[in-house]
Amino acid sequence: ANLKPVWNSILEVYGEFASLCEAHKLRYWIAYGSLIGTVRHKGFIPWDDDFDVFMPREDYERFLQIAEKNLPPYLKIVKWDNCKSYNYLFCKVQDSRKDVYEATVSASGQELPQGIYIDIFPLDGKSDSAFVNAWEVFQRKLLYMRYTALFRKGCHRSLKGWIAEFLGHCLAFLYPGIKTEKDFTKKMYKWSRRHPFEHSRECGFFFTLAGGWEWTAPTTIFSGTEYLPFDDIKVPCPRGWDLFLTRMYGDY
Repeated sequence: ANLKPVWNSILEVYGEFASLCEAHKLRYWIAYGSLIGTVRHKGFIPWDDDFDVFMPREDYERFLQIAEKNLPPYLKIVKWDNCKSYNYLFCKVQDSRKDVYEATVSASGQELPQGIYIDIFPLDGKSDSAFVNAWEVFQRKLLYMRYTALFRKGCHRSLKGWIAEFLGHCLAFLYPGIKTEKDFTKKMYKWSRRHPFEHSRECGFFFTLAGGWEWTAPTTIFSGTEYLPFDDIKVPCPRGWDLFLTRMYGDY
């Protein structure tokens, strides 16, 4: 497959996103594999076909408020509360033009089952208190047991899984209003915003009920921005990009 047409289409989406953020003074940084690509390849990782961005929660929510009216109409925001089949706590900015999608697939020979998009991940704060963190983990585990009872019936291969499902049925009284997958996602969304990014020593991305935080790291990593080359443009990276990548991937 020739990924160059895919990269070009993705960077067009990113360019519109970046222009909007700059016009409204919203903070964002290149993230995950896209950050590795920036540092190591000055562009995409050669086999990568997606693009990731971090935004502090405050900027992320502001972006969602203004995106629909300010982005080109062919760019759609896919998020948990506007898409029936989508239950993740990050959003996608997706190019909805069928002709662009078909031309990109044809030119690249690459299947793109999720279309042409960029992923935007909100950064949330984590409590500085060990007690609060332990309490939040306990709450999450209880809610996951309830989720297991409703949506993972009989999926277990261990005694622990069967016990979790049984306890989930017993916990129904704790969560009378939580019955659908969207109800669980809404609860996770509320929990992820408990501690302001700006006032927390540690921050991270709250991913799933089963796993909780995908990662946490010192908030000082995001205390400034360093612009690095990416193809023929420059992209904003967190000032502590080396520490973040080392903690996330080891010898990246």
